[in-house]
Amino acid sequence: MGRPPHERDSLDVRVVGGDDQRLGGMGWRRLVDSAWNPDDVLWCVWRIRQREEAATGKGGGMNIGNVGLPKWPAMVVVGENVTKEQAAEIIIRTGCWPLSLNDKQWETLCNEVIGLADGHGIECGESVWDKNDAILKSIGVLELEYLHNNQVGSCWIGGPHGWCHWNGVIFSSNSNIGKWPSAGGVLLEWQTIAEAFPFLSLRCQLMDREAGEDGPHHPLVEYAVSGGNAEAVEPKAVLAPPVDDVLSNIHGLLSPGRERGCTEDVLRWAINLVKAVEDAPK
Repeated sequence: MGRPPHERDSLDVRVVGGDDQRLGGMGWRRLVDSAWNPDDVLWCVWRIRQREEAATGKGGGMNIGNVGLPKWPAMVVVGENVTKEQAAEIIIRTGCWPLSLNDKQWETLCNEVIGLADGHGIECGESVWDKNDAILKSIGVLELEYLHNNQVGSCWIGGPHGWCHWNGVIFSSNSNIGKWPSAGGVLLEWQTIAEAFPFLSLRCQLMDREAGEDGPHHPLVEYAVSGGNAEAVEPKAVLAPPVDDVLSNIHGLLSPGRERGCTEDVLRWAINLVKAVEDAPK
């Protein structure tokens, strides 16, 4: 038998990935508790669905409850540029930490600079997860699954990427958002991002096919982010055509340091900046 509801409320639910992530926009979870059982897992999945349904009800100008997205929808983001300092804060706080790269030297360095313990996956143990999560929470890193900015390092074929760039440009058109997202789950993440960075002003569209797929792309849902708020609106014209960079990405595989998105000095500056912002009186 599972835990009573008042105890379940305190369970820590986190992403662990999985082959089939159609549990909702946030995917599979693990319970960070040694005494979890299937009843607790099902209860947490139900709570996840409740949050996504609540987001659906806040869809603004569009009812996103019936929006069906493909397995790997192309994502386009167009927005107003931000300062380099704001970009650095966004990149660190929306990063996918700890880094896991083929470039182990860069992976180790980046994780050590931010203060994370070494280890990835289930085999690294609960104590490592807990320590890392505490560190990430202390500097305001957001819990995201689909809207990360992987600009510090990435083993993706195209290397570092994301919707926010180190120079302050807010734009992306060459990647898919991720596997089996839900429109409500993505809205929840944009709402989280909007609250964290109220200076952001952007629009995001999810398409009816992958970025590299042949044929015209049609937006199925659009998100408008500004003034600390995010809502779903009916898409009209395509914000920007998704780009297929497969050939250039393949050529880039031979480039040394292709998984590195910045220098060590830039990374240390960005992390110190974020720590200063988080430590400043609110």
